[in-house]
Amino acid sequence: MFLNSLSNGVTGHTMQMRRVPVRFCFAALVMAGLLLSGCEPHVALRGVVTDTSGQPLPGVSVKVAGTETFAITNGTGAFGRGSGRLPVLPGTWQLQYIKTGFTSAEQIITTANGRSQEVPTIALWPLPAARGIYNHGDDSFQGWTRIEPERYLREDRSPVVGTRQRPLLIVDNTLGRIIGYKVSPYDWRMSRLEETPVLRDVEATGEAAKALDMVWAESVGVPVHAVPLDEPERLLWEIKPGRAVGPGIYAIHWGALDGDPSTEASVYLIEVRDPAAVVEAEVETEKKEEAVKETVTAAEAAEGEET
Repeated sequence: MFLNSLSNGVTGHTMQMRRVPVRFCFAALVMAGLLLSGCEPHVALRGVVTDTSGQPLPGVSVKVAGTETFAITNGTGAFGRGSGRLPVLPGTWQLQYIKTGFTSAEQIITTANGRSQEVPTIALWPLPAARGIYNHGDDSFQGWTRIEPERYLREDRSPVVGTRQRPLLIVDNTLGRIIGYKVSPYDWRMSRLEETPVLRDVEATGEAAKALDMVWAESVGVPVHAVPLDEPERLLWEIKPGRAVGPGIYAIHWGALDGDPSTEASVYLIEVRDPAAVVEAEVETEKKEEAVKETVTAAEAAEGEET
């Protein structure tokens, strides 16, 4: 019995001694894996962020998607330098660029072994102050005139949708670069407007019923193509006319000038003028003013002779 007890004790001790190396080896393997992953060389990303005019943009958050790693651009729009390092392991990563008052941006990069890597420069668009259609130039926005069209009747009593208001925004020669902000991304329409006679008072009778007013209504459609400038938010769109446009009054809308009550009521207007025609009109005005002055001078001279 003593021998059995001793045997059991020895066996239990031996079995216990065998388990210890297994646990130790497993822990050693885990630690080795951790050490190896920790020793894998990182790549320091560097880059520059600007606005659309090419000016450096400070205060932009540059984040590595799916991680807690980020950096902030400095006064020269640079990141990944000095204390603001942006380290990643070799592989493919998505960088996210965010700054209040500007469009966000995303960029896919692939890093290789090395101490540092330059990232292609990113340019962020500034955002307009409010929803609408704008002309963009010199890194500033000029808002198109927003109106809500009304229904009228032509002299033959056929319906027409238009407005009495002319655009407040007037540009020379060309429409320029057209930007839409926070507007519907579907069913873009562009129309050239012409003055159309409509009944002044549809309830009037007799001669009063024939009195006419003039409103601006759709004359011909212009094909347009809209391209998003920021992904994935798609707040900012560039609207490109499908053909060149000459002097005239133009509208961008989503069917409001068609008279469809189910579409958005907003219509945005702009006037393109011909500078040569403006100069010609000014010359004609000056000629008329000179003619009036000559007439007055002649009349005054005649009165002087009579007296």
